Amino acid sequence: MRDLPLDKIDEADRQRVIEVLKHTSVYRRLPTQVMRCDPELFQFVIDHPEVMANIWQLLGIEDIQLHRTSPTTFDADDGEGTRGNVEVLHRTHDTCLVYAGGSYDGPLFTQPITGNCVLMLRTAYSREPDGYYYITTRLDVFVQLNHVGLDFLAKTFQPLVCRVADYNFVATCGFIETLSQTAEVNGPGLARLATRLETVAPQVRDEFILVTERVAARARERDRVARVEPPVRRAGYQEGQPRSR
Repeated sequence: MRDLPLDKIDEADRQRVIEVLKHTSVYRRLPTQVMRCDPELFQFVIDHPEVMANIWQLLGIEDIQLHRTSPTTFDADDGEGTRGNVEVLHRTHDTCLVYAGGSYDGPLFTQPITGNCVLMLRTAYSREPDGYYYITTRLDVFVQLNHVGLDFLAKTFQPLVCRVADYNFVATCGFIETLSQTAEVNGPGLARLATRLETVAPQVRDEFILVTERVAARARERDRVARVEPPVRRAGYQEGQPRSR
């Protein structure tokens, strides 16, 4: 809780966040993830999550609906009973604080559930001697359920819900990593896919194409440098040794 940048948001938003923190039904720190990913593409996806949601739809991976309603707000529907409004309260290159409110109506519970949640994504970047960037992400989630009697049910179902949340976060980070690496090796193919995005603003689609082109250009330059200047290996690191993730 002390890590939340409450001093960076206005009083009304701060009170909404504090209300969730004071009445948290479920707290979860999701598994920390490390991705080999271009920082610019990662930042773009964090700033424009509707792009990734639309790509998932095109590829038949998920049917999540995410529609931007303002520069910092979205309407969200996961297609499985959860609907809500999402608002980015604070955003820097290494911190993203999000507030969301909504409802769930599905098989896990006998009646619709309403609630609010606060999410904080923290990010760190490191550049390896070979020129690749590795991005470490950590997500903390605070969930407040609005019905007092649901706290018991929430704790009963918490192991299941947390496993699903963990899996979704790991899968999402893995997809971002794949998206970045696809831009490196098949930029034109990714650009063609981007032209089919239909639920994002045209200027956002065009910006995404430009980002993928810059990612591909940096990858070509990195490969060129590697051919003439082999990267210096870290002490104690042997070629072929797997990296810790």
